[in-house]
Amino acid sequence: MSEYELHSLVADLFRDMDHMIEFWLSATFAVVVARFVGRRVLNRSLLRTVALLYLIAALLSFSRYGLVAGRLNDYSARLVEEGLTPISQVPALAWAMVVFVPALWFLGTAAALRFLLASGHDLTDPSDGVSGNPDG
Repeated sequence: MSEYELHSLVADLFRDMDHMIEFWLSATFAVVVARFVGRRVLNRSLLRTVALLYLIAALLSFSRYGLVAGRLNDYSARLVEEGLTPISQVPALAWAMVVFVPALWFLGTAAALRFLLASGHDLTDPSDGVSGNPDG
């Protein structure tokens, strides 16, 4: 494989990693909005189903992120083996991606699931100031 092809593959993998994060973020936002907007029509059974589907989607997207990250390491190692210049990364930024992306994923997923399945705060309670009435 040529240097150009390897660098193109590495760039594609970075793009795929970004898409995994974007998908997860969109799914998280969607369940939070669905829970808030649908507070009057979503029963407990439906909320559990949505939570399960969201959890599966989050786990699948994180698993794909991990697979792509592993492949990125493989291609970078191959570049080095062939005596070519690997993609240069600032070590502190690479470390931050390794730590903060999984932390964001897991903490964000846990927070979204907690909000989705929360029973302590009834979103249908008109005394909470969010009655669905546009006037207040």
